[in-house]
Amino acid sequence: MDLSKLPFVVQPKREPIFKKVEVDGGYFEVPIYGYLTTGEKSFFQQALGSDDSTLQIISLARQVGAEESIDLDSAYQLVLKAISGGEDPKVKDIQYKFNKELTEVLSGLSLMAEKEMLVSAAIILKFRVNNNIEFDDVMGFPPELVSQLADIYQAEASGDASILESKEEREEKNKEPESVVEMEKKPSRRKRTTTEAV
Repeated sequence: MDLSKLPFVVQPKREPIFKKVEVDGGYFEVPIYGYLTTGEKSFFQQALGSDDSTLQIISLARQVGAEESIDLDSAYQLVLKAISGGEDPKVKDIQYKFNKELTEVLSGLSLMAEKEMLVSAAIILKFRVNNNIEFDDVMGFPPELVSQLADIYQAEASGDASILESKEEREEKNKEPESVVEMEKKPSRRKRTTTEAV
């Protein structure tokens, strides 16, 4: 990221922070900016193309709407509930009647999620680590590495800085607050006044 060509009156102070990515006993570092660049976003959209699973869901919703005599929006919501495994009797009925179609949609969604993970990992590597990396290279990488890189992409896409925290730091943040009894046992950090010292 070279912003030096822009006519800043005051230069931005933000330097990238590096995230260590470990695999098979080794590691490399990925710069974290807190956002995705325009090129990274564009590459992601181009690589994924159109999402056929959405078209499949809409097509199935039309079938459900015709079969159940309900409007398209209601049918679409019903299909989404059927995909996510809802327990409503109406949802169960749709799952039974349209089992084959739902299976095809779920298969498409699964493939799309896998492709998104591979593409996002490839983007992080290509744009931030080594621009000679190609999509085919990533397909041969260990799943653990692809997952770590995809997590970085998702964190950057959402502006989530917690990706920089270590596992221990995240656990400490999520730890239950101490009880009053435990806090009383710890030595106080406040400064002692002269009257307390005497």
